[in-house]
Amino acid sequence: MAGMLLQATSTSAWRAVLADDVAAALRVYNIAASGPMYAQILQAIITTYKERKQLASTVHGYRISVTYLIKALSRNVLPAVKADVKPDLISSALLIISSSSPTAYEKCLGLLHDMHESRRQLPFYAATARGCARQRSVTGIEEVMRVVLQHSITPNIRLLNIVMNCYACSAPQSMSHIGPLVTQSDLEQDPEQDPEQDQAQEQDNEPDLEESDAPAFPDAGTMASGHPNLQFQQVALNKVLSIWEQIGQLELSPDHDTYTMMLQAAGNAHKFKMGEDLISRMIDSGLGLNPSTVYRWIRLRMLNDDIEGALTIFDAIGNAEKSNQLGAHDARYSSLQSVALMPSHFVIFIHRYISSQDLDTAMVFFRQLHMQGLKAALWVYSLFLSNLANANRRDLFIEAMKYMLVSNITLDAEVMQIVREYYSATRSD
Repeated sequence: MAGMLLQATSTSAWRAVLADDVAAALRVYNIAASGPMYAQILQAIITTYKERKQLASTVHGYRISVTYLIKALSRNVLPAVKADVKPDLISSALLIISSSSPTAYEKCLGLLHDMHESRRQLPFYAATARGCARQRSVTGIEEVMRVVLQHSITPNIRLLNIVMNCYACSAPQSMSHIGPLVTQSDLEQDPEQDPEQDQAQEQDNEPDLEESDAPAFPDAGTMASGHPNLQFQQVALNKVLSIWEQIGQLELSPDHDTYTMMLQAAGNAHKFKMGEDLISRMIDSGLGLNPSTVYRWIRLRMLNDDIEGALTIFDAIGNAEKSNQLGAHDARYSSLQSVALMPSHFVIFIHRYISSQDLDTAMVFFRQLHMQGLKAALWVYSLFLSNLANANRRDLFIEAMKYMLVSNITLDAEVMQIVREYYSATRSD
C-alpha cells in the first residue's frame, strides 16, 4: 500500500514529505520495509532536493525548505542501509547532507559511526569527504580521514583525490584554526625538491572530482590569478604533496584528477617548474592530457605571466598539425591534438583580457567560443556585458548579445539588469 502511494505521488512537489511520513510510520509501527521501499523513499527526497535547488524561483520551489529535506535524508539513511538499499543511493544522500554546511560532515560521521561495521563502505566516506571539499572545510576533510583510519578503511585514489581537492582549493580562513597545519617547518620546506593533478554536471552518485568542485572555474576571481597569500598557498601545496606521498605508499595509480589538483596547488603557490614537470610526468605515465589538465596548464603559464606560452597551448588543442609541429621540439604538445576544446579553455582568456580591459581581444575568444557551439557560465556573460557597458562599447555589446541569443542563453536577473540599464543609459544619451 505504501509503495503504491509513493509511486502515485512520484511527480508531486510534496513527494518528499509523503515519503518521509511513510518512513516515520514504518518506524513507529516497527514495520520492516524492503530495500526497494526505502530506495523509493530516499529517491523521492533526493529528487525533491535537486528540484528545490534548481527551481527555487518556481511556486512550489519555496514550499519545502532545504533544511527540512536535509533532515529527512539524515533520519532515513540508517534504515535504508539496514534495508540493503544500493550504495550509490546512500552515497548520494550522504553527499547532499555533507555539502549542506561547513559542519554537516559531523552528521555524516555520526551516521557512519552508527552503522554496523559490515555495512560501512568506502564510497560513503568519499561522499562525506566530497561534501567537505565543496564547503572548503579542511577541518572536516581531516576529521573524515581520521575516521577512515579509525574504521580501518583503506583509501582509494578517488578518496585521496577529493582530499587533495579540498587542500588545493581552500582559502586561508579554512586552515587558520588548525594548529599543526601551518608550521614554520611547513613554510621552510621547498616542494620543488620533491622527486616527484563547467560546465560539468553534478553526478551525485559518483563522488569523483568535477570542475564544479574546484573554484578555479567557474569562479571569475581565481581564473588566472594566484591567491595573494603565497605563504598560505605553500602550506596548502605541502598538504597536497603529503597526499601524493600517501598515494605512492599505498601503491595507487594517480589519475587525471590527481594531476589536476597537483597542478592547481602548484600554480597557486607559484611553483611553475613543478607544474611543468608534472605535465611531463603525467604524459610519461601514459595518461596523456585531458581538458581539465590542459586548463590547469594554461592557467599555470598565465600565473607565470607567460601569456604567449598559454596561447601556444590553446592554439594546439585539437589541432593535429600544430601539436605535431610543436611536439617535434617538446613532446608534451603532441598530446594536445587528442584533447577536446571546452568552455573553460576560452573563458580563462576572456577573463584575462577583460581584466586588462583589452575588450577587443576578449571578444575574439568570445566569438570563437560560440563558433565552436559552446556556451559559458552565466557569470561570464554578466562580467563581459558589464565591462562592455562601462566602456560604452555598443558595437561589442550588441555583438555579444547576438551570440547569446543564437546560443539560446537563458538570461538570469543579473544579466537582464545589466542589459536594461545599458540600453536605458544609451537611449537617454
